[in-house]
Amino acid sequence: MSSVRALSNLFANTANSPALHQTSQTLFKMMCHQEQQEAINLLSKHANIRFLKEIVERGAPSIAARNPASHPPSLAGLLGIAAYTSGRLDQKIRQLHQPNKAPACEMTELSCPQEIQKLEQLVKDTIPLIQKTPRSTVRRNMSLDFSALNRIKATGILEFERISSVTQGERQVYSIGNADLILELKTGVVDVSPLSTYSNDKYRNEKEGMLDPGTRFELVRITPGKENTSAFFHQGTDFPPLTLLLREISPSQ
Repeated sequence: MSSVRALSNLFANTANSPALHQTSQTLFKMMCHQEQQEAINLLSKHANIRFLKEIVERGAPSIAARNPASHPPSLAGLLGIAAYTSGRLDQKIRQLHQPNKAPACEMTELSCPQEIQKLEQLVKDTIPLIQKTPRSTVRRNMSLDFSALNRIKATGILEFERISSVTQGERQVYSIGNADLILELKTGVVDVSPLSTYSNDKYRNEKEGMLDPGTRFELVRITPGKENTSAFFHQGTDFPPLTLLLREISPSQ
């Protein structure tokens, strides 16, 4: 993706030279097309590309560009998000970063980790290109080890550096980790439910969203877990999850 960004910067600086501007524009389109095709070929190695294209064909009309004057999300990027929500790319990325912490049902030999890293970057680059949906609160369940939990308590900050999906509904859809997060938003959420097969699934009916990578939250309070968790699924923990209430920190803060 870096070569396209570099040429994009060059393209922006040639507005005063019509001939150079036209040349750089042509090169930019060619490189974008080439990188898109490479990304799609890579996705086809790790997911059912026909299935992903069906999801995107149905959902793309509901996806708007955050900044129409800039670059809209590419087909490859939308396919990457569909692979993350519905094609098990999320499991491969999780195993890439936490090979010893993945649930037993996800434990498989991870082939070509460099390719998974490229697909992860494709999704991360695409999320900020999609228009946000106004939403005041979302939820996420995750596993926090003692060091991570103590760090949040000490700093009062939690930052989502990687791809982070959330539930836009009023309660957790499932609970595998030891922490239920209630996230109060200021800038909205990227609604990727049109690119997820689970959004209309009668069993889960998850309305999935994604946070911009790098979104930061301040800790408001931590509440001990209760036995009657409201999640549809609760597995993998020997005790009810903690509830962390967090409030988004504006980018300017």
